[in-house]
Amino acid sequence: MRQPESPLFGLIWYQQPEDIHIQNLPLRHWCDQGDGLKFMWQDADGKSFGHQIIQDNRLTFHTDWINHRRSWMSRINILDLPIKNAQENPSQYKKYGFIFYLALQDTNSTLRPIFKNGQNVIDAFKGSMNEIGPFKLSFKVSSSKSPEMSYLLFRHHPFMDMTFVNQLITGSLGRKGDNGNLFLIGSHRDRPDDIERPNFVAVQFTIEAKSTIEVKFDAVEKKDSIITSFQEHFDKQRSQFRARFEEIFELESNNYPDYYKDMGRSALSNMLGSIGYWSGYSKVKGKGLSSGQIAPYGPLNLLSAVPSRSFFPRGFLWDEGFHNLLIRQYDPNLSLDIISSWLDTMNFEGWIPREMVLDNEAEAKIPPEYVVQSDSIANPPMIFYLIDQFMHDSNFMVHHQTRLRKLYPRLKLWYLWIRKSQKGPKHGTFQWQGRNSTTNLELNPKTLPSGLDDFPRATHPNSEEYHLDLRCWMAVASRVLRNLCENSEDNQFINEIEEDMRIFNDFELLNKLHWSESKKAYFDYGLHSDKVRLMPKRKVVKQHPNAPPVEEVVYLREVINPPKLRLVEDVFGYANLFPFLLKLLPANSDKLGEILSRLNDTNELWTPYGLRSLSKHSPYYMKRNTEHDAPYWRGYIWINMNYLALSALRYYASASGHYQNLAEQLRIELRNNLVTNIANQYNKTGTFWENYDDSTGEGRGCRPFTGWTALVLAIMSDKYD
Repeated sequence: MRQPESPLFGLIWYQQPEDIHIQNLPLRHWCDQGDGLKFMWQDADGKSFGHQIIQDNRLTFHTDWINHRRSWMSRINILDLPIKNAQENPSQYKKYGFIFYLALQDTNSTLRPIFKNGQNVIDAFKGSMNEIGPFKLSFKVSSSKSPEMSYLLFRHHPFMDMTFVNQLITGSLGRKGDNGNLFLIGSHRDRPDDIERPNFVAVQFTIEAKSTIEVKFDAVEKKDSIITSFQEHFDKQRSQFRARFEEIFELESNNYPDYYKDMGRSALSNMLGSIGYWSGYSKVKGKGLSSGQIAPYGPLNLLSAVPSRSFFPRGFLWDEGFHNLLIRQYDPNLSLDIISSWLDTMNFEGWIPREMVLDNEAEAKIPPEYVVQSDSIANPPMIFYLIDQFMHDSNFMVHHQTRLRKLYPRLKLWYLWIRKSQKGPKHGTFQWQGRNSTTNLELNPKTLPSGLDDFPRATHPNSEEYHLDLRCWMAVASRVLRNLCENSEDNQFINEIEEDMRIFNDFELLNKLHWSESKKAYFDYGLHSDKVRLMPKRKVVKQHPNAPPVEEVVYLREVINPPKLRLVEDVFGYANLFPFLLKLLPANSDKLGEILSRLNDTNELWTPYGLRSLSKHSPYYMKRNTEHDAPYWRGYIWINMNYLALSALRYYASASGHYQNLAEQLRIELRNNLVTNIANQYNKTGTFWENYDDSTGEGRGCRPFTGWTALVLAIMSDKYD
């Protein structure tokens, strides 16, 4: 629920072991790609129903769920496969422990066990919760053999963090006899509160495959009671979802193969199914704090989709703009809820955290160096691009114009903060703050605020540099804010924002600041060496006061040619395309023709699988940034940027100009290349990937990555604006 103290419900499973020690039991609970699982929503609307397939080695099971008002029901259909060698185990199927738990985070909710059997249904618990009222939790198991059931009651006040659930469950498992199955110990005798006032309960069923477990959370009030026929209700919800899906995205009319259409539904389903709600405090450093001091910022609440349930299970600011390019087409109200939630996290100056790590559960899935946010660091204001699409949708404006106006004050404050905090050294320039100017451990210091991470910039960060992509983002943001300003009747700001819009969208000034006539492209400007490399160096270190020094090999950057203030002309890739990607170039400009020509060059960005992120001609192409940092935005294919390229190509293909035909040709070929490769990889691996190899087309990075990679659905259906 969208409440800080929402009740939590979860599933843990494991294969019943024969001789393994309990402490080494491989519980499946945390969503972790290191477990080698496959899990994807096949159909889900994020609100009323979902169908998911989970594959855990030889175990396969489906999780289906439906909800009706405050009640819900889930069915776990356990498939598995027969053991080929009967002598391996006298039973035809392995046995599994499936543990369902319910946790109460607030002090007012209550739980009590009843364990009442009737007509194959086990009424397990009753209780009462805030915002829900009385409820009952029950189970129904269908299996060829009677399942073994055990349970756990536990109380911890204040509510224990969810990161301890694995530890709690593992510490509460025991055996029945020498060779029996593991089961949950009901409660601790020396802790009467566990029995009388539990705020955590778990029920385990030890079960063979070819079985079904139904879980029912039933609000007691008659109007909220869930529909009794699970299958009938589920089939109805799925049928409605598929009909609405086709109405919006029209894949049938494009004559795609069936697995393309399955992939498209899975893209939307996983985007909607990844939406979560977080509450807590962000850890922040910056203004008003002494050097190195970290302070809690909050309390914050966030509703957001996530890039990846297994690897990035938290909100990212610029990702969320891309996510909602898709979500808005299916559910514009939900998109507005999400955008409002993000804008509600800004501080009084207008800063929004780049990524949201609001509790211990989120923090457990992030490297420590990325936990703390700095209140001087920005992120691409992709939400302005999204708002622009909203405002060009006449149907949306008829129904949601009033709500959009309510976002205006916060969007204005955010814009003003970026304009001030990321100001460049010259009028009309902008600079991503936060690059490390002192390190010699990186081949090219990262620019994490830009969203493009290790994409090469000027080699020696300093106050004189300015960045092409950020100027382009501000050109779009100023134009959109100008329209919002008029729509909201903010007459006092209109002259100021119109002046910003004029400067930031000034084509001649853009060319003066960023265009290289000799290289025929747009570039960043900064203190840059055109020849650097990482070299191994021997270093003597003293690891302990009483230990002798040891010699280590570290990789340090070696600067061969001294840096000079110049355009960064040995780098061409995504960042250099922004005047084109954000449609800032006149349709008749010869500079548009130069960009399209380089776009179409297989030694630059063109591949049979999509546009690569960095030209093969760049000395940084596929180069490691440190000994441990593999290339990331240095060649691989990213779907969000290809989406922007396709949107721009369609725009220039429809605009009267010299390059209309070329833009249309590139649009058709790029779209086919992208969709074909992603569909082939999805068919091969059953998942979406963070990025794709520019040489082979194979999926790379984390998976499932159902953030902006899900934009393949919008690309398939030509739904850009």
